[in-house]
Amino acid sequence: MAEHQDSVTQTSQKTSGKKKVTYYVFGMSKILHQPQTGEKRTMNIKTKNNLITPVALALLTAMAFNTNSIAGVAEVATLVPVAIPAKVGSTAGVKFVGIPVARPGIYEGRVTTLVPAGTGSGTPLSTVVTDSTLTTQLISELGASTVSTSRVSNDAFATADNQYLIEITSGPNIGLVKTVSAVTDGGATVLGGFSKRLDVGTTYVLRKDWTIGSLLGTDSAGVAASGIKGGLVSSADHIGVIRNARLELYYWNGTKWLPTSGAVAGVAYEHVRVPMSGGFYFKRNTTSATTVYLSGIYRPHRLQALLEGTSGTVFTVSTPNYVNTTLAQTGLHRYVKSSTLVASADELRIISADGSIASYFNAGSGAAYTSGFWNGSSANAPSWRSTASGNAAGSANGLVIPAGSAIMIKKSGADARLIGIDPNYTQ
Repeated sequence: MAEHQDSVTQTSQKTSGKKKVTYYVFGMSKILHQPQTGEKRTMNIKTKNNLITPVALALLTAMAFNTNSIAGVAEVATLVPVAIPAKVGSTAGVKFVGIPVARPGIYEGRVTTLVPAGTGSGTPLSTVVTDSTLTTQLISELGASTVSTSRVSNDAFATADNQYLIEITSGPNIGLVKTVSAVTDGGATVLGGFSKRLDVGTTYVLRKDWTIGSLLGTDSAGVAASGIKGGLVSSADHIGVIRNARLELYYWNGTKWLPTSGAVAGVAYEHVRVPMSGGFYFKRNTTSATTVYLSGIYRPHRLQALLEGTSGTVFTVSTPNYVNTTLAQTGLHRYVKSSTLVASADELRIISADGSIASYFNAGSGAAYTSGFWNGSSANAPSWRSTASGNAAGSANGLVIPAGSAIMIKKSGADARLIGIDPNYTQ
C-alpha cells in the first residue's frame, strides 16, 4: 500500500575411506557418508521444486535417530533453492527471502538453573541462560572470541565472523532463536528475555549467526554458486538487511561486498549480520530470473520469534516453508494481536515481486491474541484483510506467501509477542 511504501527505504552507511551409500526417495536425493568412529554423521540433501515429501521426511527422521547428533537430531546439511524474479522493464525483481537453514552447531548445552519468564536486566534488556557445564576452560577449548552484537544493539560493523545465537531445541520454547551478547563461565547472555520459562534440562545449541559472506559467499566463485550476480552497483544484485524499519543494501562488486552507497574504507562488509530468524531482501537488477541457493544445516522444528520492543517496532520473520502457503495456513492469526480496528492490531507486511509493500491485519474480534501451539481452538479465527478501507475480514485469507519467503510484522503495543510458524512441506 502506498501509505506504507516508506516503511522500507534505503539508507547510506557511513561509518575417508568408507563406502558411500546413495538413497533415492520421492522429491529428494541424498548421499549419506558413513562416519568413522567419533565422527559426526551428516546427510547432504538436495531438494527439488522446494519440496520435501512426507516419505522423505519420515526417512530423514528414522535416520536421524541412529546418528551422532546435536540435541538428538542429526546435523543434516541441505541445499535450498529459492526462485528470484527477473527485472521487468525498469522494475527490479524483488523477493524477501527466508532462511530455513542454520550454521553448524558449536556446542550443545543444557539449562542448569530455571530461567523464569519475564526476567532480564539492563539496557538493552538481557538474560543469562544458565549452564554450569559451560566453564571457562570449555569456552577456551571452543576457541571462542569476543562476541559481537554489531548492527543489533548498535550501529557499528563487526570486524570478524564473531556473531552468535542460541537456538532452543527442547521445551515450549523449541525453535526460538536469541542473539548472544556474551559467553562466560556459567552461561550465555542473550539480548531480550523469554515469554515462557526455560526449565532445568532445556537444551539449546550455540551457533554462529549468518553474515552476508557466510551465507552467500566471500569470493567470486562462492557468490556465483549462490546464484548472485556481481559487478557494477547499477546492474548487480542487491542484498538488503532490514534494521529499525529501514533497508540497508549491499552488493558484490567482483572482489568484495560493499554497501550500495556510503562505503567506508577498511570496513569488512562481509561480516554484516543476516539474522537466521529474520531473512533478507533480494533485488534483481537484470532481465533474467535467478535461483538463490542457501546451504546449511536443516532445521527440523518450528520457528519461534519473540517480538520485543516498543509499539510500532518492525520485525522480520522467516517463514520455514518449502512450498507456497496461504496467509490463513501460516497460523499467524493465533499469535498476532487481532482487532477490528487496524490501529489496534499488529500489521503484517508482505513484499511483492515488484518491490511494493502490501499490509494486512487479522480483523478478529476475540480477546487480543492467544500464544501457544497447543490451542485446541483460537480466540481469533483467520480473518485477514488489507489495511486499506473497503475490504472485508477474511478477504485476504487466501493470499499466497511464496515458498522461501520472509515477512515483516509491525507490533501494536509494547507487550512482547511470541510468534510461531510450523513448516509446510507439501501442497
